[in-house]
Amino acid sequence: MHNAVIAGYSRSPFTISYKGELKSLRPEDILAQVINKLISPSNLNKNDIEDVIVGCAFPEGEQGFNIGKVVTFMCDLPRSVAGMTVNRWCGSSMQAIHNAAGSISMGSGKVFICAGVESMTRVPMLGFNPMPHPQLLEDNPNVYLSMGITAENVAKKYNIDRKEQQEFAISSHEKASNADSKGNLKDEITSIKNDTIDVTKDGGIRPGTTQEILDGLKLAFDQNGTVTAGTSSPLTDGAAATLICEENYAKENGLDILARIKSCAVNGCDPEVMGLGPIGASRKAMDRAGINSADLGVVELNRTEVKAPFSGFIEEIVKPGNFLERGQVCSTIIQLDPISVVAGVPEYDINKVRINQSVFVELVTGQNIEGNLTSVSKSASPDTRTFSVESQIKNPDGIIKDGLTAEISIEIDKVKAHKISPSILLLNDEGKLGIRIVNNKNIALFVEIEILEDSEEGLWVTGIPDEVEIIIQGQGFVEDGQEVITNRI
Repeated sequence: MHNAVIAGYSRSPFTISYKGELKSLRPEDILAQVINKLISPSNLNKNDIEDVIVGCAFPEGEQGFNIGKVVTFMCDLPRSVAGMTVNRWCGSSMQAIHNAAGSISMGSGKVFICAGVESMTRVPMLGFNPMPHPQLLEDNPNVYLSMGITAENVAKKYNIDRKEQQEFAISSHEKASNADSKGNLKDEITSIKNDTIDVTKDGGIRPGTTQEILDGLKLAFDQNGTVTAGTSSPLTDGAAATLICEENYAKENGLDILARIKSCAVNGCDPEVMGLGPIGASRKAMDRAGINSADLGVVELNRTEVKAPFSGFIEEIVKPGNFLERGQVCSTIIQLDPISVVAGVPEYDINKVRINQSVFVELVTGQNIEGNLTSVSKSASPDTRTFSVESQIKNPDGIIKDGLTAEISIEIDKVKAHKISPSILLLNDEGKLGIRIVNNKNIALFVEIEILEDSEEGLWVTGIPDEVEIIIQGQGFVEDGQEVITNRI
């Protein structure tokens, strides 16, 4: 059996989603720069690379289209290099290394680039179209339980109180801050070019974090729990990559051997305590490597991202005078009443939408909430061609919880519409769209109209007065104010 070794690594800075310095950069661009930095200084023959394996928890949107292969075209790599994307949620990039080590052990390749990427700014939490299986959701709702609630469950199970969690958080920030100030992170971080700036520093380190500061944060997921935003990882943008090689290949080509991969393992557990999964996996891995916990010199904990309250289709959380960015962890607010719900309306439907129209929100749990439309954006997004609409939804009992998705319906105003042929449309001297009609005094007049819908049978329009006749032939030979004789249609 062939041994797999780690022969190099690199990562981008990790910055806070929605407000960090990487928020405007596509994930492929971040990952490509990291991979190029990883392979540029080594003695690696790029033609020997078998595969680029990229872990991604939400491989859709800009992270879709098999980003593992897409990024090979953006890097200095030969066309012969393959690419794939793997998904094991927060363990996705680790799974990429598992796959490479397994392939190396059986002789199916000697060189692999294993990476992970996530832009939680540009691909929202739960993705763009979350659709839990309705029967499974009813039979076992814990399958779709938010990670914040699972953290609360683990804390209760093992009696980990808030103070102990905060001590661990403070220690984490202290270690990261010390490493950063001493320059210990400099060699592993790839400077990321973002337009006119170079992003070189992590954005989530909070030096000076204290118990007093963390005590001031409100509970994020359970009002009777212990977890706050201060003891949860922030939503993050970034990428990392490792060079995984067969050991003899690394020696023969003068590559630095940083570590040998002796074993790997995965393990399932009950979804309501998903944070306990690594315990079983670690035990399996140690058994397979022939060691125990006393043999471990350093243990690295994967502190996974925790979903912010109300994430999903509910895209913004608002309290009076304080707008939070979508996806931001709410450290100082919890049950909001009312909350602001933001949705997108296709540009071809926006003319049906008006402020103060009724809005109905049906949660995936079957609950229904009513509100009113409070604002409509003045222009459509150039990317999605949708207008942003916002409504105030009452939430007195706090039933809109973390991870719930919803279907939002807007009750449009009822209007009287007529179906006409496009051939009778006119533009007047002011450039306004309309038709020419004859009123009850047989006087020709131009009336402005609004098109509601273009169907195969004709145009549905509003603006035509009651009890008038429409001129369907010879409109251009009639002037406004002329008396005419018409045939009723």
